[in-house]
Amino acid sequence: MDNIIGTIAEHEDFFPRDKFISRFYKGLKKQNYILSAPRRSGKSSILTNMYYNQEEQFHIIHFDVEGASNEIKFFEMIIENLQKEKLLKQDYYKKTLSFLSNIETKHINIKETTFNIDTFIEELLKNIIQENDKLIVLAIDEFSTFLAKIAKEDDNRAKEFLDLNRHLRLDKKISKIFRFIYTGSIGLVNIVEKLNYSKSINDIDTIVLKALNQEEAILFLKKLFDSYKLQHDKNHINYALAKINWYMPFFLQLLFKHIEEYMDENNLTNCSNEIIDMAFENIFILTNKKHFSHWKERLKDAYEKNEIKFLVEILNHISQNEQCDILDIENIKTLHKLKHDTKHYINALEYDGYILNIDEQYRFISPILQKWWAKYV
Repeated sequence: MDNIIGTIAEHEDFFPRDKFISRFYKGLKKQNYILSAPRRSGKSSILTNMYYNQEEQFHIIHFDVEGASNEIKFFEMIIENLQKEKLLKQDYYKKTLSFLSNIETKHINIKETTFNIDTFIEELLKNIIQENDKLIVLAIDEFSTFLAKIAKEDDNRAKEFLDLNRHLRLDKKISKIFRFIYTGSIGLVNIVEKLNYSKSINDIDTIVLKALNQEEAILFLKKLFDSYKLQHDKNHINYALAKINWYMPFFLQLLFKHIEEYMDENNLTNCSNEIIDMAFENIFILTNKKHFSHWKERLKDAYEKNEIKFLVEILNHISQNEQCDILDIENIKTLHKLKHDTKHYINALEYDGYILNIDEQYRFISPILQKWWAKYV
């Protein structure tokens, strides 16, 4: 198993999450899902490996819509990815792409006369090629990021886009053929709640991708040590895990990267706790800033300037003081004019994997993230 950091881990480089994937497939037989997990949790790797290792009843199609420039382009991407999987009749594909590309207004809704969602559904159903009655699963990555981009321009546009997707999902004939998975590096629920439009997604269930448990984390690190032929014992692995505390694969891989590099540069074959200590500190050198910068940058995708300033101040306070309570946050909030109540913003930071609540005290979810935030933000 190669140590893949920051990109999708595939095939033998993917650490199996068999129980989670089995539960996911079981649920997809009946319903659509929001795949919920913090950044760097391996959501895209999970979906990619479901694509490469499909269960017999499903045809998974995984694609990213962050780059969609508008709502019409979103629907073009659906058509393009169905075609890539050879699930559309060729003449329909060409005709539909031509039709969509010539629509002058890109801000569409259910009542739009040029693009009619019911006509779109009707024509799609006529021209879909369903292989052996398999459920076609559209796993739409960065859906929430695209929605946030629309919402920053116009709340009503974002609501209309959510309505279109709900209308598509709830069509009786569509629901017999398709399942939808929505995910992204911003919490979809947070954005929808901010729009005060939760009814638009109340038909979708949520499945949560959690961090590895201790047994899985031990196996994960052992596989990496063995793959790179580095001598170690269980005490070294336990020591490394104590440093990380929150066992998301990204943080395990990042620490191991610096263990392996240090041992290679110094011609060492036997690990030690001192090497692990040095590797942990090397995580925070300036050249690694790129691995963490998105934690701050992603706030810009979902929030206004005054909201970003408020959230950064909360995170600064926690990084410097180890923790804070709701009164600390309320005190910070008095300095800002905000649209929503305090709980909305706290929920967003929890949902997106920045902080967690332990006995009514808010802390960074990862000591690595906390240390990086304190040093560079």
